[in-house]
Order: sequence, then C-alpha cells, then structure tokens
Amino acid sequence: GFGTPAALAAPLLVGLGIPALPAVIVSLIANSTPVSFGAIGTPILIGLGTSINTSYETLKSIAINVAILHAIIGLFIPLLISCTISKFTKKSFFKGFEIWKFSLLAGACFVVPYLLIAVFIGPEFPSLLGGLIGLISIILFAKLGVFLPKTKSKLNIKSLYALSPYLLAALILLITRLKPVNELLKTLSLSIQLGSNINYIFNIFLSPGIIFLLVGILFSKNITSPLKKSVSKC
Repeated sequence: GFGTPAALAAPLLVGLGIPALPAVIVSLIANSTPVSFGAIGTPILIGLGTSINTSYETLKSIAINVAILHAIIGLFIPLLISCTISKFTKKSFFKGFEIWKFSLLAGACFVVPYLLIAVFIGPEFPSLLGGLIGLISIILFAKLGVFLPKTKSKLNIKSLYALSPYLLAALILLITRLKPVNELLKTLSLSIQLGSNINYIFNIFLSPGIIFLLVGILFSKNITSPLKKSVSKC
C-alpha cells in the first residue's frame, strides 16, 4: 500500500532488463487497479469505514462494486503496459498489440481472482492474493506458450531469483494478517509519545516497510551470493 508497489516494481523491472524510464512509467500504470484494496484493504476499511462509520457488510458491498469496476479496467492494463514498453523499445506504441491475446490473458489472471476474492472474502486481500495468484498463473501460461509468439523468451533462473524476494514478502504479509499471528505481533509494538495528548503506537512487525526491509536484507548480495551461485548451476 501507499505507493510501495510502484516503488518496488520499478527496480525489479530494471533488474530484468527494461530501461529505467519505461520501468517507472509502467509501474505507475500497473499501480492503478489494485490501489483500492492496497495495504490490506486500508482504503475501504479505514478510508471509508472511519468516515461513514458503517458496518463491515456495507463496506464489503462497496468493495464488490469497486472490484467490478476495476476488474473491467484492469483487464486491459497489461495491454497498455505492453504498448508503453513497445513505444520505448521498438519506437512504436502499436507494436505492443502483437501480444494482445497474451496481454488480455495476463489481465484476466489478475482480475478474475481479484473479483472473486472481493465477493467471497472481503476487501482485505483482492489485490494481494489476486496479484499473487495472477503472477503464478501467468508464469505457468508463459511456460506453456499460451498466446505467445514463437519467438518468446523463456523464463530463466535469473528471472525467478529476481522475483523471489517479492514472493517471500507477499507470503509474510499474508501470514501476518492471519488473526492469531496478527494479535501476537500487535504485542510487539513501540509506543511513542508525541506531545501531551498524542500517543502513537507503531506495530513493528506488521509494517509492510519493515517486512520489505527484512526481506531485502535477507536477499542482499553478501547473504545470498552462495545461494545464487548454487541456483545458477542448476
């Protein structure tokens, strides 16, 4: 949440070989459909919940309507991304339509679970789980060559290694939002007194920023270089 996905996705794309400027642009484009359910549903649960002071069921109903609208738009986001990257790398926006079938499939891999989760579970996980399910699904479709041109590039070990910190961070975020784990981690909080009447409580291990920082340290070059060399030999 709070713009973190775009900030994290851009370096990942650069690491996979996309030039810096289009990497930033497409990360911001992609950070559109998911935002209403970002930060574990904060815009709906907190943004609306505290302002209109309504029941969870009403918020869930709002979330369903939001998810339907965003799913329609989100279906075409990967196609827009393809065309944007094509504009920079092939000097033609419309060459991005060469993989329009695969782009729409990528959009569907995200928006279908995204919408189903909003309908049957609630506003906490459409973006997080929808994105994770979509990522796994589109990788499998890519490996099978579904809707890809014959000159497709294969997913390699480098790509998997570049994605692994993000997958781990998403998994940890999901685990920390499970109620028993969440209640336990809330006890590990830091209380900060700001003036005489303001007391701020920082839940250290529930903060997405702290989780990404810990995962970043875990996957830093010095720690994981032996692992990376072993994986590269496979």
